[in-house]
Amino acid sequence: MELASITPVLLCFNEQDNLPRTLSALRAFPRVVIVDSGSTDASRAIAREFGNVQWFERPFDQHAAQWQHALSRSETDWVLSLDADYVLPEPLLAEIATLDPHAASVFQIGFRFFVHGAPLSATLLPPRAMLFRRSQARYVQDGHTQVLHYEGHAPLLRERAEHDDRKPLTRWLWAQIRYVQLEADKLLAADPQMLDRADRLRRHLFVMPWLAPAYILIGKGLLRDGWRGWHYALSRALVELMLSLTLIDRRFRCKPDGRKPEPPP
Repeated sequence: MELASITPVLLCFNEQDNLPRTLSALRAFPRVVIVDSGSTDASRAIAREFGNVQWFERPFDQHAAQWQHALSRSETDWVLSLDADYVLPEPLLAEIATLDPHAASVFQIGFRFFVHGAPLSATLLPPRAMLFRRSQARYVQDGHTQVLHYEGHAPLLRERAEHDDRKPLTRWLWAQIRYVQLEADKLLAADPQMLDRADRLRRHLFVMPWLAPAYILIGKGLLRDGWRGWHYALSRALVELMLSLTLIDRRFRCKPDGRKPEPPP
């Protein structure tokens, strides 16, 4: 598969701490599409430093719609969907260049997770369908994020992308506050039988804030990663705790008949 036949597409909102590394790894692609949601930092100025980057703006409504808009800006059928903190190392680019475009319409890519520039020995982040024909797949909303709907088998590549988010902790916390509201909406509206095991445990409120960090540190062995392992475990525990607190708060705010209260005048 020629890299020239692929368009990397990224979503962006105040990603000045990540864009230089992410875009530097994409110089081999003739055209890179960025759809921005109204950044107020130096993201746009950084993107202008890369001659292969085209910048578009769209007010954010939800992730799936934003991704679909980004796909529509591609001039190739093959796209590579990337978050702004995903870095593609040379071995992964080399593997992509050897792929048979007729072997599948979707390929999955796994991750190495980094904390402050150093890799962890494991992660909870599953592989993601990132390289695909946009004519054969579509994004749909799923809680705070999106999932790619497609038919057929999606082979997993051998090499992995690097998830290396360098944003300040305050920005990360701001994003999580928004995300847990959407996740709570999903958990409360869904049929419990249709949820995966982790989401069913989240509905029990008190399980995941303790289980997630214990599994990360002991089950995944991140105790041996020192403070970076603790950073990852505590960040996941905090997200789970915020989600549990949000679900409890929703219970207090519901009327006895289960309906949400009217907003204050």
